[in-house]
Amino acid sequence: MSQDARTIDLLKKLQQKSNLSLPLGPGRVAVIVSPAAARSQQGQLLAFFLANLVSRLHPVVKQLDVVFPVDHELGVVVPRWTSSTIATTTARFLQDLCAPAQSRVVTDITDDHDVVVGVGEIAGRECRLYVGACGWNCLLSTVSECPTVGPANPIGAYAAACFAAAEIWKTLLQPVASLLPGIPVAPLAGDFRFSTFTYGTQMGQDDPGLPSAPRLEPLTIVGVGAGGSATAFTLGSISGICGDLCLIDPDEVTDTNLNRLVVAAASDGQNRTKKTELVRTILSSCTGFTVNSLPYALTDVIKGLSPVELRHVVAAVHSRSAREQLQWETPQVVWDAAASETGEFYVYRVELDRTPCLCCRFVHEQMNPEQVKAEQLAMALGLPVASVVAKMRDNQPFTEDEAAAVAAKLQADGQVAHPPSPGQRLAEWEAEQCGKLKLSNPDDEIPIPFAPVMAGVLLAGEVMKQNFFPGSVLASRYWNTLMGKFMLRNRALNPAREPACAVCSQPVLLDQFRRRWRQ
Repeated sequence: MSQDARTIDLLKKLQQKSNLSLPLGPGRVAVIVSPAAARSQQGQLLAFFLANLVSRLHPVVKQLDVVFPVDHELGVVVPRWTSSTIATTTARFLQDLCAPAQSRVVTDITDDHDVVVGVGEIAGRECRLYVGACGWNCLLSTVSECPTVGPANPIGAYAAACFAAAEIWKTLLQPVASLLPGIPVAPLAGDFRFSTFTYGTQMGQDDPGLPSAPRLEPLTIVGVGAGGSATAFTLGSISGICGDLCLIDPDEVTDTNLNRLVVAAASDGQNRTKKTELVRTILSSCTGFTVNSLPYALTDVIKGLSPVELRHVVAAVHSRSAREQLQWETPQVVWDAAASETGEFYVYRVELDRTPCLCCRFVHEQMNPEQVKAEQLAMALGLPVASVVAKMRDNQPFTEDEAAAVAAKLQADGQVAHPPSPGQRLAEWEAEQCGKLKLSNPDDEIPIPFAPVMAGVLLAGEVMKQNFFPGSVLASRYWNTLMGKFMLRNRALNPAREPACAVCSQPVLLDQFRRRWRQ
């Protein structure tokens, strides 16, 4: 399958059609990096990450020109793709990605473009969007230039790139917005400011510099997909960072997840590289992290994790059962993230006896969509429900016997879906069968590629705040949208725990947490 298969599936779902009939335009994008931005640390981080995100957005983006009128020596950490200058670093990345979009680094614009984005202060050039970054702050405008100044802070720079990618996406989709029922498409008009430190929209005094050569407390990342890998990539972009990092994920890179996996390139999909091994290799080469790669399901390794490895955990997982399983191990702090196909992103910080737990937000839902889907898949495939649940939760592959049983069941039922291959994982097989396997409920949401990345970048910020600015950590949760009109008044909230939650209402769980961490 191609790199853009999941993006095409997303567009089909947004249209509520089984065939892609959206009359997309030429999709020509230019990102112009001013000489000052190409020289500054924040400008280099922003420009590279924006190219990383936008080059993955085919078929909405069909052509990307990254324009460096003046090149400069690279002065920041760019995991994996570091070269001598910022332009050669970006070109090396684009060459490795081999994206369906025609992407290149140039020194000037010679063609017409549908969207022109200016990074930094662009003199004498009119742009649809201007984007900049100052410390923890993101700056965007449709009317005036935005500076890129100050020392390197990849959290602010990468979040600004996510906002800019969203504006490009919305601008290109706006002409066909009427064909996307119920989906808000609201490009920015005017000025926009956002602090990844406070989650506020005013630039103030809360913009502390990152520490020099920071050493993190041991950190475990469970799930190294779009969000988890973005967290790891962002942390790995902080100069001199070190510490102990544990990565847990059984999955491998495939072509279908390259649209949102910012650490990965085409060769990783071709080689089906284990995600944890990929991130371990990247971070070991450019940071002081000692990385423990565990390419297994959480179920298989969780009992072997030490209390130290369960102190600070990023839970970038997809299933409720994985969240519940992790919460029962009572980490001191867990960060969770989520994103949707309509562009919302969510970040959560869980400290068990002070905030709602990982499972509290599911209490009031009338049904468990994961269980419903597992039951429907089990019936359609002729497999036990428990087997399908394990495949959804832990991404377990189909065995040879299961693949044969599914093939017989699909043939007997006259389904047009193709059977899985032995060793193939459920998520990959489902992506191949989009629209062919008939279930009474719709499939899981397919997030817009840059939305889980945004959540992952913000989680990296929360990890840094936990270690070095503990008085400024997220109260409990924050959400906003990248597709509709940004909710300027949204603030971080800390609601009460749900008394009916089947997890954190258990006294034994709270006792275990307090014995482990409150002493």
